[in-house]
Amino acid sequence: MNKFRLVLQSTEQNLYESEVNSVSLGSKGGDLQIFARHADLSTSFDFTTIKVETENETLKFYARGGIVNFDNKENKLLVLGLSITPVSEVDLKGAKSYLEYVNSLLENKESLSNFKIIQLENEKIALEKQIQKTPSE
Repeated sequence: MNKFRLVLQSTEQNLYESEVNSVSLGSKGGDLQIFARHADLSTSFDFTTIKVETENETLKFYARGGIVNFDNKENKLLVLGLSITPVSEVDLKGAKSYLEYVNSLLENKESLSNFKIIQLENEKIALEKQIQKTPSE
């Protein structure tokens, strides 16, 4: 099967880099499934589950706030996110706690810039989606 290079990178680290068979994820424009030699593509997402198919396994990640770029010449998919976490490592209690913190900040909007309000509202939406998709502990 044809493969392509996948790079998953958060603001904190290069989380994953390998040759893969396919990647499925959601974007602001709709759901995507990427295979080798896909057409050039650039899009963005607020929150998505990234499903990675390799020769031997299927990996899943949750990603918040980022961009997706496929370069046909390099046969490479780059996913940059504010946060990218393997689903197996998601802490439901931590996500709920962080959502409470975001909500408390949004209660005092008068002390926040418009940019910060928009950022926090997007973070709230992403956290709610993440909590909804995460199995109960």
